[in-house]
Amino acid sequence: MGKKQIDIIMYWKNFFDEIKSRLVSPFKYPQYIGYFVFCILIVGAMGVNIRVWDYFFNNGSAVAISREMATYLIAILGSSVLDLNLSQKIRNKDSFLIYSLILLLFGVFMVVLIAKLDNNISIIIATIGVFISWFVWWFANSDNLLLTRVPEKPTVDDVTGGNPSNNLTGTIEGFKS
Repeated sequence: MGKKQIDIIMYWKNFFDEIKSRLVSPFKYPQYIGYFVFCILIVGAMGVNIRVWDYFFNNGSAVAISREMATYLIAILGSSVLDLNLSQKIRNKDSFLIYSLILLLFGVFMVVLIAKLDNNISIIIATIGVFISWFVWWFANSDNLLLTRVPEKPTVDDVTGGNPSNNLTGTIEGFKS
């Protein structure tokens, strides 16, 4: 193998290593998982959740669910692509810019399809789109400092206001009994 072939292999290895790292590293942080579940899956998808509830308990429309999913997926996908491309910690910035824009265009295409179709195919497309948007959100936010902070370990000074083993400074001079 020549040097150019080895370089090409290393570029691709670095690219896939960064993908793997960004997908796996968030599992270390309970705040990351909690934010994803509560804010992205539950609160962020409240419009979808309401449509699903309406479908099962009030004879709502499946098409309404898919259209709500379309707005949800493009909102999550669009903001995630922006966050990803503004991140300063990405090593393969050019590659991720290209692939994230391709995913964003694919998401826009999916939204258009969902809006045009009035059948169960739109639910399938919307479900795939939502999973893609969750994947991109997870990937884009894997270096978000607010979600990946390591808590500081408390010291004896934090708990007691000082080390109880240290000699006290000062005197009782000037106190009257």
